[in-house]
Amino acid sequence: MGDSYSGSSDEVARNPIAPQGMGSVGEEGASNIVGGGSGPSGTGPLGSTATPAASLLQLQIQALVVQKGHDAPHGNLTTPYFGELLHLRCVCHVINLVVQDGLTHIAPQISKIRNAVLFIATSPSRQQEFDKLCTSLYNLKPKNMNTDVQNRWNSTYLMLKSCRKYSDAISGFVNHRYRPCRGSPLTQADWEIGFEFMKFLKVFYVATISCSGVRYPTSCIVLHHLFNISVNFRRYREHPNFAHACIDMEGKFRKYYEEMPPIFMLAAVMDPRMKLQGVSLVLRTIGTNLGITTLPSSAHVYDLLTTMYAKYDSKFRSNVVCTAAPLTSSTSTNDEFWNFVSSNLGSSTVTSRIELDKYLDLESVDENDRRDFDVLDWWKKNEVKYPVLSIMARDLLTPPVSTVASESAFSAGKRVLDERRSRLAPDILDCLICLKDWEDARLGIQKRSAKDEFRGYFADSDIDSD
Repeated sequence: MGDSYSGSSDEVARNPIAPQGMGSVGEEGASNIVGGGSGPSGTGPLGSTATPAASLLQLQIQALVVQKGHDAPHGNLTTPYFGELLHLRCVCHVINLVVQDGLTHIAPQISKIRNAVLFIATSPSRQQEFDKLCTSLYNLKPKNMNTDVQNRWNSTYLMLKSCRKYSDAISGFVNHRYRPCRGSPLTQADWEIGFEFMKFLKVFYVATISCSGVRYPTSCIVLHHLFNISVNFRRYREHPNFAHACIDMEGKFRKYYEEMPPIFMLAAVMDPRMKLQGVSLVLRTIGTNLGITTLPSSAHVYDLLTTMYAKYDSKFRSNVVCTAAPLTSSTSTNDEFWNFVSSNLGSSTVTSRIELDKYLDLESVDENDRRDFDVLDWWKKNEVKYPVLSIMARDLLTPPVSTVASESAFSAGKRVLDERRSRLAPDILDCLICLKDWEDARLGIQKRSAKDEFRGYFADSDIDSD
């Protein structure tokens, strides 16, 4: 399906840029676009210093929708549903906020493990002694110990995962060398809590890595991971070591997702493994697991679909030409989500006339094909059958669900500009940033699947095994 499905022939566009006809946008230009004509004098939304970032962003979105929306006679920005699909919070940022709310309750329970790893890692001589102990007494290969960064929960997860085979060796070494001056020993009970915490964090870690992908669709897999997170909360909310953490984390989760962003539902419907029946099933189950009663019904999601499809049909029906490139969506190949969907979905018969209803009535994807499934390749192969709907699917599947925070969106500190190159014209700066991103994509520096920056830090550990 080529360029109509992505920014180039082999990747989903992650950093779209405005048409050159709109001109370069500097501080004053951005103020005029977003703030209703107010410049950097401080009289409009962009100039306000007292408005919190979230409130400021809402004001900016409202200004975009009102001034540049599809109802404006000369608007440059098309915003379906009066901007309802325009604002999308970074999923990975929300997951981080959810986990951070629970860390304050759980972190003290793994403090002895963290201190033990720190005791070994901060001394080359102790590291050497530990290596000798591993080989001589525990029949383990030497391993460089690395502690976590306390405000980065993904590093805590990887640290615990890297200690699985070495827990006895760490306890034996630290209890002999460290305990006489530091109190209670490191026990098996401490490790049991730590490894249970690792299992608890795994679903958030997997969701973060998967939703951070740049070369496969991510908008259609958000419900997948929100479902897994809801199951995780249901399992652990009665656990004595996680009950208090779950209360705070579930509260934060509901704050962001009790009103589900429409694009997550619409994009999931465009996944032939899910469609409307699967999305309705997953939404009901998330609501049951978390006690959320405000999630949309099947009828509401269908209304959104038909409204959106009608706009695409009126625009593209007369002459449809679309191409796209196959990309693989990153989903776990051993995941209870697809077990759950497969066991609850039935099949149906094609009876409707319009493309949308034909697609929704189509028999579900075979159970054996659900886990490893190329969503965009399916739409490429079926674009002749669904010429208009495939364009709508492209637009719903390609938006990324993770990005940088809005406060940092225009920051490229010392990556393009530095003290010696600080007077570039705006159009040259635009070109340099875009060329860098395109060249990274051409060279494959933007990895096919996202990677955690801390994985290299724990490179000699068995963190890739389950």
